Amino acid sequence: MFEVELKAWAKNLNTVTEKTAAFAAWLETIDKSDQYYRLEKADGSHMTVRIRNEVINESEFRCTVTYKKKESRTTADGVAYEVNEEHEFTVSDAAEFERILLDSGYRISHRKHKVARGYQYGNYHIELCTIEGLGDFIEIETFSDSDDDAAITQIQKELEALIIRCGGQKSDIEKRYYSELLAEKSSTTVQ
Repeated sequence: MFEVELKAWAKNLNTVTEKTAAFAAWLETIDKSDQYYRLEKADGSHMTVRIRNEVINESEFRCTVTYKKKESRTTADGVAYEVNEEHEFTVSDAAEFERILLDSGYRISHRKHKVARGYQYGNYHIELCTIEGLGDFIEIETFSDSDDDAAITQIQKELEALIIRCGGQKSDIEKRYYSELLAEKSSTTVQ
């Protein structure tokens, strides 16, 4: 299963929320605290694992571990989107799992805090997010059984149309990963 995702800056979160709520079904509000762990490999590549602590609708707690084989693709007209092979499972004790990662050579690479309002529209999951230290975003994702170019290109066009339907613009689409945006922000505040 391949996750296909597109995100865009939400210049006016109130307007985006109104437009999204007009056509998509509200699901939940989630407060997500993510901690990322990175393992450098001998060949110069790396592996990243995320531990996410979530509070759903202020009452339900869940801890998930995610490993993604990430790939960023760009269309002929320059729109970047993600196609990720995702592996995810829940854990009952984040601290114990973290100990396993650290003892295996992983190191904490960065943290991210996101508050999201989730919506569903057909097979598309829409999140209107506020990322601490960055701002507001529209995230839309769906899954594909295949990662072949024709299938992914069709899904990417649908994601773009949904970004616009939510109140975003094609020019608002962000091609960088949140980790890159956070690192860039951190380096500019340190100087």
